Amino acid sequence: MIWLSLLHSGNHTSGNWPGYYIAFVYIVWPVLVPLGILLLEKQIIRRLMIMVILLGGVNHAVLAQSYILPFHIIARIINACIAYGYVYPPHDAVFPYEVVTCGAFFCSSNRMIILLGCIFVFAYLITDYFYSYAATSVWCFFSALISGLIYWYFRRRDRGNV
Repeated sequence: MIWLSLLHSGNHTSGNWPGYYIAFVYIVWPVLVPLGILLLEKQIIRRLMIMVILLGGVNHAVLAQSYILPFHIIARIINACIAYGYVYPPHDAVFPYEVVTCGAFFCSSNRMIILLGCIFVFAYLITDYFYSYAATSVWCFFSALISGLIYWYFRRRDRGNV
């Protein structure tokens, strides 16, 4: 929807769609990712480690919503990527965004989940190095592609192939 609004508005848009996207990225993902991994984990010690990251994600989401939701979000196309302009200074969060969205993968007892975490971190490092001006959208693009691996894993697991 953001791409469509950007294409129809002449390379610059603001308002609801960019705001919804940024809110989802910084408020929903920091909670949803560790929660999903927590629900898969069976070992108590690892569950406790993931719960710490989940609490950090909740802290991050609360801080992020207080900075992001009240402000105007701007999106524009730069070098075939979507770059967002928004206020985002929650340096007082328990864990940085990258830790709450990737850390739980490394607390898992499942090797495939850990491998997915490595792929997410690698995608983040590539994004930050080459596309720092549009890191939010590019890393989310890579994450969407990586999500296909998550689907593949659960499909194989449900068939008993993992």
